[in-house]
Amino acid sequence: MSGLFQFGERIEGSDIPVLNEREVRAAAGLFFFFAMLAFTKAF
Repeated sequence: MSGLFQFGERIEGSDIPVLNEREVRAAAGLFFFFAMLAFTKAF
């Protein structure tokens, strides 16, 4: 069950999962863009 909700990549020599910051920022930017698009369309 614990493998179902894991995120990040495992790096050799570290037990802590690591996220790619560029991917996270890109996803947040796309989400913000579509949220603003929906907000302006609704307004």
